[in-house]
Amino acid sequence: MKKILLSVVVLIGLSGCATAEFRESDYAQSAQIVSTEPQGGRGATRGLGLGPMLAQIPAYDGQGQLIASWTPQALPAQAPTFVIVHGGHGVGGTDYVMAHRLRTEFNANVLVLDSYWSRGRSQNWNRSASIDANVRTFDAVAAGRWLVQQGVDPNKTYLIGGSQGGWTVLRAFTNEPAIANLVKPLYRGGISLYPVCDMGPTLAPYHSPVLLLTGGRDETTPIERCPRRVTQTAHRWVHYPEGTHAWDIAVNGPLSPNVDGQCARSANPAAFRMCYSERITNAMYQEIRNFIK
Repeated sequence: MKKILLSVVVLIGLSGCATAEFRESDYAQSAQIVSTEPQGGRGATRGLGLGPMLAQIPAYDGQGQLIASWTPQALPAQAPTFVIVHGGHGVGGTDYVMAHRLRTEFNANVLVLDSYWSRGRSQNWNRSASIDANVRTFDAVAAGRWLVQQGVDPNKTYLIGGSQGGWTVLRAFTNEPAIANLVKPLYRGGISLYPVCDMGPTLAPYHSPVLLLTGGRDETTPIERCPRRVTQTAHRWVHYPEGTHAWDIAVNGPLSPNVDGQCARSANPAAFRMCYSERITNAMYQEIRNFIK
């Protein structure tokens, strides 16, 4: 493994495997329409120039609609598209800030996809979190199919998420036939940030390119807990030794500037530390830019 400055890089090289874990009857959960937007979404989306969070994407099983914020460019087919899948706290400020930055700096179409509030729950500990990587893979498939109807190019479409969202990315790109047959026609690649990867279903090797970014000071999802194939079969793995979990966190909310080095504690029972790093966040966006070229 070759170290470059503060990075570790691994190139893809192993073949796929199959298990019987990913079954539509087990994991394609219906959605339900709720009366309010998740996590104060209306003010955030309006303030950042994003589309409102609306119940608008038919769930994979056709029962109910997933909530999402959809903000296309004028010519959607000519732009890259990012589907942002949230972490275990549900959709929040960090997701909206990411959508805004991808839209403005990459001239991209952006979709912020909700999996929790669409089903009347706001946090991962309100749900059966151990199965969410499978449940949310079906949500990503539903979103990808809907986006094709909106005129986007699947060959320019990427699934991106951090923490439990990063776990979802890894699962969606795991090379099991039942997954690959659904996901591969809809997404060019996946971008997984500080993912959960030490629980639940099989992860890796991958059917399509995966960019994996991890932090050395991550207290809740340290990469050392994960099977080696998670990193070894990524198209590119970059490890930031000083990065905490959620190094791009919108500490002061989506509409207020971050302060470099400012930290917060997770609201969930684990109470892990998350510290915003301007340097790592900027490096992350440069990695994303290089990945989609």
